[in-house]
Amino acid sequence: PLELKFSFYHLSSHLADEFILSGRPFHRLNFVRDALVLGIAFWPTDALRLYVEPDWAFHVDGGSRPWQFQFGADFSPPCPTGFRGAPFLALNGRIRQEVDFGGGFTLQTGWQWRSRTGQLLRFGFHYFDGQSEQCQFYTEHEQQIGLGLWYDF
Repeated sequence: PLELKFSFYHLSSHLADEFILSGRPFHRLNFVRDALVLGIAFWPTDALRLYVEPDWAFHVDGGSRPWQFQFGADFSPPCPTGFRGAPFLALNGRIRQEVDFGGGFTLQTGWQWRSRTGQLLRFGFHYFDGQSEQCQFYTEHEQQIGLGLWYDF
């Protein structure tokens, strides 16, 4: 019922470098993160996962700061669903030091169909509210509302 993850990632965001080099007035932000992540997940049931991921960057630039935390829960029945399908729900929070530990909230919910071989088709609703996930605009607040079709094979 317990999962652990340790990872490294490099994030470098350079919006429209060619546009900036053309001489037009625009402030270039070199948002960079080289970070280590420790992920911990707990499965209280076969269909419910709870998780937390502290993220520490040892190299930052362009407004990025060292600490981020991601946490959430998702519900997705793991067994084959047949033609009728089954509901799914995912909630995610992410707080970031560069926005004074504000961040964003994501909700995805809808209907899923899982095959006997584990392939998964989902149709659902996506909602995001918070500081932009686009690194060039990390100080901007945005909302996203949409419909999605996801296929995992």
